[in-house]
Amino acid sequence: VYKRQVSTQSTGAQGLWDDVVVVSFSDFARTLYSNGQGTDHGWAGHHMVAGGKVRGGQIFGHYPLNITDASDLSLGRGRFIPTTPFEAYWNGIAEWFGVPESKMPYVLPNRENFNSSYLLTKNQLFKP
Repeated sequence: VYKRQVSTQSTGAQGLWDDVVVVSFSDFARTLYSNGQGTDHGWAGHHMVAGGKVRGGQIFGHYPLNITDASDLSLGRGRFIPTTPFEAYWNGIAEWFGVPESKMPYVLPNRENFNSSYLLTKNQLFKP
């Protein structure tokens, strides 16, 4: 918390906080069930986006109503398919960075695998 506070105060004092976006990222999530010694790697996880222009207070995706192995989203052993793709928020961030539509396949090569209704836009993530 201290490092984040110093960083936001520093960029704010320099008038740069509106030009900053901070994204949490992990290459794996955790299963909901224990393996007896902890949890295993899973698919679905949580990420946060912060910055001066970020429209805060939003939650994207859906927590499964059924967290048993009988769920449509369950792969078994507490592993769940995410309801929002990784590319969803990166799409809006890339737009905010000014990546032209013609270059999006290079920046997000798997984006085309998802219906556009799953992809977030810069207007959903950022204030004008």
